[in-house]
Amino acid sequence: MIQNYFTPQLDHFPVNENTLFQQDGATRHTARISMDAVNALFPSRVISRKRDIVWPPRSPDLTAIIGYGDSESDISWMCGGTLVSDEWVLTAAHCSKSREKGPAKWVRLGEMNFDVTDDDAKPQDFTIAEMILHPDYKLPARYNDIALFKLNKKVVFDAYIRPACLQVDKDFKDKRGIAIGYGRMDYSNDAQSKDLLKVTLDFLTNAECSTYYKDDAGGKQIPDGLKDEQLCSGVLEGGKDTCQGDSGGPLQVVLEKPYCMYSVVGVTSFGKFCGFKNSPAVYTRVSSYIAWIEGIVWK
Repeated sequence: MIQNYFTPQLDHFPVNENTLFQQDGATRHTARISMDAVNALFPSRVISRKRDIVWPPRSPDLTAIIGYGDSESDISWMCGGTLVSDEWVLTAAHCSKSREKGPAKWVRLGEMNFDVTDDDAKPQDFTIAEMILHPDYKLPARYNDIALFKLNKKVVFDAYIRPACLQVDKDFKDKRGIAIGYGRMDYSNDAQSKDLLKVTLDFLTNAECSTYYKDDAGGKQIPDGLKDEQLCSGVLEGGKDTCQGDSGGPLQVVLEKPYCMYSVVGVTSFGKFCGFKNSPAVYTRVSSYIAWIEGIVWK
């Protein structure tokens, strides 16, 4: 059983092993390359047991980071997202507000490191003009945890900022995907990463994943257990995972075509202990929401 209910907040809170927490992820997916090729595309160094720096300066960035706060001098960057057009960012519905900071108000694109200004990054900042949460997202349940945020102006695409492709088919052959975000590097450390980070995770079937959430099924957060609209991914041996601060960011697979390099299969939604053994995380399955996304972004 889930013993505690938490409102959709992105800051620190206590958990136990039966508590779910919110974790702060359309071109048809037809081509794939090996994970060795992925590593060649993303030269990286290990940050901890958990994740690696993700972007060499020459790579395009589809990842957004979402901010909260009333003024530009008081922004807390707490959630992630994915740029899907020149006006819209795909994210998690629970990223629409923070308990302490209120509604999401800011989006930054193209950032690689928050503390470095002399790298090759060319970040662009935006305010959020409109937030559309999936109509079937109804707390306390964690289902349909997906949203679209409209930016206040059109994005100028360049070599560093490009939109992502979206996975349209439910089934795909990839055994592993890449999650991206600025979240915590360690479960025990409250500090979020200053670097954009990646982690390679194994895909699990929902039947496999349900064994790790069997005590939570029937509770307020997943009353019907895991649904087809959700996707599980993690490393069962532990040591690698998404974590708080990564919510809304992409879980993706790599494509061969150089312009559209990634296909987003999931949106980071929730999990238990970051990086612990037998604690896979749950993502919103993007392919289940293509019609809803298209009806808003490309209407």
